[in-house]
Amino acid sequence: MQLHQPGASEDRRIWVAPHVPISLSSKQYFAGQDPVMDAVLAIIGKRPY
Repeated sequence: MQLHQPGASEDRRIWVAPHVPISLSSKQYFAGQDPVMDAVLAIIGKRPY
């Protein structure tokens, strides 16, 4: 499944800022941690944030 959000022709943005900005440190990357998935699961109520 692919998400597609159509835009209006007058929308000249090159990108849209995320609603929940999450950063990934090199320590997390090399430890195999995924703070983005942790945040998603916390938002949908599956895991504490």
